[in-house]
Amino acid sequence: MRLRWLVLLASSSVLANAQVCGKECLRGLLDGYLFRMSRHDASKLNLTPTATFTENGESKPIGEGFWKTAGAATYKLHVLDPQGGAAAVQAVVREGGQPPVSFLLRIKVAGKAISEVETIVARKAQAPFFAPEKLPVPPVALLQLLTMADRMMRKDLTAVVDAFYAGRYNDEVNRFANGEQLAADALKGAVVSKRRTPVVDVEHGLVLSIGTVSRAGAGSALLAEIFKVKSGKIEEVQGVMVNGSR
Repeated sequence: MRLRWLVLLASSSVLANAQVCGKECLRGLLDGYLFRMSRHDASKLNLTPTATFTENGESKPIGEGFWKTAGAATYKLHVLDPQGGAAAVQAVVREGGQPPVSFLLRIKVAGKAISEVETIVARKAQAPFFAPEKLPVPPVALLQLLTMADRMMRKDLTAVVDAFYAGRYNDEVNRFANGEQLAADALKGAVVSKRRTPVVDVEHGLVLSIGTVSRAGAGSALLAEIFKVKSGKIEEVQGVMVNGSR
């Protein structure tokens, strides 16, 4: 009887592991999405039957919107979160003869299929800061694995980001939006609301935050930022911002 239970337990463990989308699986889903989008064909995406899709906060059928005009991605910065069943990539994407687009793709997975897609598309005329040509390759610091001594728990990583937005983080931070480095006072007085942190990569110390940034007299924008956090210190922030939000 005991042998039977051991066999069943081992079989259950193997089955559970087979259903987990690890980092390579998540990276493959993101890169496959970008490739299919560049071919304007969503038919071969690995989606759940009830998968949802939004572009700049607006619900659409997947394959609509930027899918119709997107070209190849020339820059990709991945954030992979197997524990949370989520992933994201900040990218620079060609669009015909137009200037390149600053792009953010976030996915949620069920097993190894995409159950939720959120995208942010920022074109030159739609953003207050815009210099995607300054993003030839991802910053080395953001790609580096952290040592065990430099890593933090998920809740502590998000707490650092929360403190930054609440104004309790005092260190100077290198902060970029759509490839352009922001001055220290670029978003002074701005309030970020409806904020969430849907993707956390503990091994790399990366946290994706998405929310609505607004400032009196300046309207609002949809803002997604990837934070690199090492030993409790924010090393860099790379973001995608587009005017007009949810």
